[in-house]
Amino acid sequence: MAERQRTTQEIEAEIAAARERLASGLDSLINQVHPKAVAQRTIAGARERAEAGVGAAKAAFEERVVPLKDEFVDGEGGWRTDRVALVAGLLAVVVIVATVIARLRKK
Repeated sequence: MAERQRTTQEIEAEIAAARERLASGLDSLINQVHPKAVAQRTIAGARERAEAGVGAAKAAFEERVVPLKDEFVDGEGGWRTDRVALVAGLLAVVVIVATVIARLRKK
């Protein structure tokens, strides 16, 4: 079966359509590699990574620090003085020991 001959108008229409596709593809490529577009994509990626990091830090804080607060605050919002006093006493001992060691080193 033989193909029919295309007319000049059909060939011109195909060439015009191909030219339009090439121009569109070239415009798209230019937009992708334009420095402003590259900068915008870089900034967007950095922002996403920063937001993910902040979310992870917040989750870690809530996982570790919030339960620690519950050790020092009772159910009514008041301080658990026995535990606060224990930590203050331990801190005082550490400071005293560090001071004694520092003075002994000077001699």
